[in-house]
Amino acid sequence: MSVSSSNKKHNHFISYQPPKELEPITEVFTQLDTLWNNINDQVQHTLENLNDNDNVSFTIDDSQKWKSFQVGKTTMKKIEFVNQMNTMQSLSCAMQYFKEKHSDFHVVACHPTTSSGGPKDKSNDLILCDPKKHTYHCVEASFKASHQSHSSKMLKDLHSLRESNPANDPSGVTPLSQKQCYIACSEDSLKALNNLLKEHGYSSNAEVYSCDKVHVIKVTEPLKKYTHQEVEHCQKALR
Repeated sequence: MSVSSSNKKHNHFISYQPPKELEPITEVFTQLDTLWNNINDQVQHTLENLNDNDNVSFTIDDSQKWKSFQVGKTTMKKIEFVNQMNTMQSLSCAMQYFKEKHSDFHVVACHPTTSSGGPKDKSNDLILCDPKKHTYHCVEASFKASHQSHSSKMLKDLHSLRESNPANDPSGVTPLSQKQCYIACSEDSLKALNNLLKEHGYSSNAEVYSCDKVHVIKVTEPLKKYTHQEVEHCQKALR
């Protein structure tokens, strides 16, 4: 196995290391999809025989095929591995949608398995920019661990979409007139999303794409501004 020295400094699974100039979505999609398939091909036949707390291991070589992505962990619990791979797959599906519709978009941020939320990091799992209109398209991958509540995860993701600031607006939040928001989720999470939107009085959402059991949903009104107490409650539920 060959892992660069820079990878050894990290404890994450996969991270995106963008070059100085923004990359087109077609390039980043190809890299992430190739990396996902490389890892999945190694472990798919052994996963079903493992318990959630058993370790999954794989090998990875430095490759120009996924030059903008770094691999920091090659051994982890099965439950963590499955959740991380689901998140990677959901972002790959979201990028596939945008690649087919808007191949001129560029990738501003991509967090395939690392956290994108937090009070000091107003990012999202995937942020794309339209260079012609100077608008942003923000995606949260809403896959959950088995011990998490679907609704709590969705609530956190909706809050992240509402509060993200890809345009570096002086107010601290990019207005919804400059960004469009999406949730990429599993079939199980789709029901929770619809219930949550209905519960909080949002208008209906529209599914824009579906592939490999991943649904990409455009959230037309994400977006009640949640109170600090509500967000804190979500974070506790996700621990």
